[in-house]
Amino acid sequence: MATAMEVDSPASVDTSFQCPPCATKTKLSLEVGPDNFAFESVEVGELNWICSYQVNEANIGYFTISCGEPDTLLWSAELLLKVEVYSTVEIVENFYESKVINLYSSKEHDTIKMFPVSTKKEFTGDSDSFNIEITVSVGRIWKEDLSKITSFGSAFVMVADRELYVSRELLSMHSSYFYTLFEKNEAVTLLERISFEDLFLFLSATYPVNFEITDDNVKKLLHVAMVFQSSSLISRCLVFLEQSSFTNIARIEIANKYNLQGFLIDTINKMTRSNIEDLACGSKPISDDLKLQLFDRLVRLCDDDAQFDQVAHHGSAMVNQYTTNSQQRHVAQAYITAAASNAILPYAVYAVQPQVSYSVMSTQQQAQAPSVSVTRRPVSGQLRAITAQLQAQQAQQANQNQNQPGPQALAASLAQAQASLRSANALLVQIGQPNQPLQQNSSQALTNAIVRTQQLSQQWQQQYNQYQQQQQQQQQRAQQMHQQLLQLVQQGPPGSSRNQQPSANPVVANPPTANRAPNASS
Repeated sequence: MATAMEVDSPASVDTSFQCPPCATKTKLSLEVGPDNFAFESVEVGELNWICSYQVNEANIGYFTISCGEPDTLLWSAELLLKVEVYSTVEIVENFYESKVINLYSSKEHDTIKMFPVSTKKEFTGDSDSFNIEITVSVGRIWKEDLSKITSFGSAFVMVADRELYVSRELLSMHSSYFYTLFEKNEAVTLLERISFEDLFLFLSATYPVNFEITDDNVKKLLHVAMVFQSSSLISRCLVFLEQSSFTNIARIEIANKYNLQGFLIDTINKMTRSNIEDLACGSKPISDDLKLQLFDRLVRLCDDDAQFDQVAHHGSAMVNQYTTNSQQRHVAQAYITAAASNAILPYAVYAVQPQVSYSVMSTQQQAQAPSVSVTRRPVSGQLRAITAQLQAQQAQQANQNQNQPGPQALAASLAQAQASLRSANALLVQIGQPNQPLQQNSSQALTNAIVRTQQLSQQWQQQYNQYQQQQQQQQQRAQQMHQQLLQLVQQGPPGSSRNQQPSANPVVANPPTANRAPNASS
């Protein structure tokens, strides 16, 4: 059974806690029986707290304090928690733990690790029960009940069948999403396709509840910041990420997922070769634009030609595989592939939509890949322009294909028109016999139908011929662009002495050294 005692004087509180004059302090005793479980509820600082003791799977006892308020209450509190177990055995000291805890709406509990159940007898002697003496001191506290209208929260919103009163001014200042909603000045604002958990997390991060960004919640915060279009919350997350313990690879994945371009560039500029190896060999897909940025960084990290040869040597077979001629591949795209120490690494490969990954090719397939000699060149300038032009051409071709019938449909329409023309001519010959008189109006109508059929047949024939000409022109343009890409790769920077010809055993040439500036046109 728990007993509680209010202490009015804040002087007895730990000086490191620095309680304000309004701080409250409560003591209670938690009796733990043979089942190793106990809990009690006590009100301290206008908030309801639940103190409990239980044993985890490793048979270690834990004391937990949590807030028992409803989920529509936003709050924050600073607590000084003291937990003590008096020993009945003289040779064993009492268990004692003291800590300052900052709790708030989205972090409503904290724990203190105590002692294994196997050592309980050392504290209790022959008894199966023991008492935990608990002192809870609450200092700074703030709370806002969202279920009631207040001077601070006057905007009525509904989310997932829950009714809340929020601050119109505060949310409009921190969220473009709410600014647009509240501009309508409706009596009830319905938040569609928004979960209550996402909204409550955003409110916890926006209201003055002393919210703390951690490694565990930063991704979720970025998600809700994108949902509610909150640039201020995104900025807070970026400040945390800069100082966090996340690896460069984890930062790249976060920046790429949430489209944090500035943070992405800063992180790439801090990456090492081993970081790029780990990212390129990972199972998570990365975009072509990110591959280009990684390759630029990889080139800058290569201090000499020999170092780049080691990086790019294993990428030559992949270059050969992706640069083979194919009538079904019309538009070239920039891909980065290479390997160092038999591990795939980014490298500039200008390919045509590969259908199979090099990593799943057999040794025989790799050996049979055609040979193409590629020289070093930074992926920028003219290369990016040509790649963008090829992608624009691909998009234009896709739009044209959607707006006009395909060759099979045109051929079928043409065959149908020709068949109709033959049937009409046969019918005209048959009904024009002397023994089969024909009315003048019927003969004229049939003649008109034949003329119309001939016109449609000619029109479909012209469309089909025009379609074939367009296909041939597009293939020719794609081949010309592809040749420009290969020439640009093979030429290398102006003044370079490594413009090599294809050889029987191609090896990818070395990159520019770190102190060699790329050509201005690139």
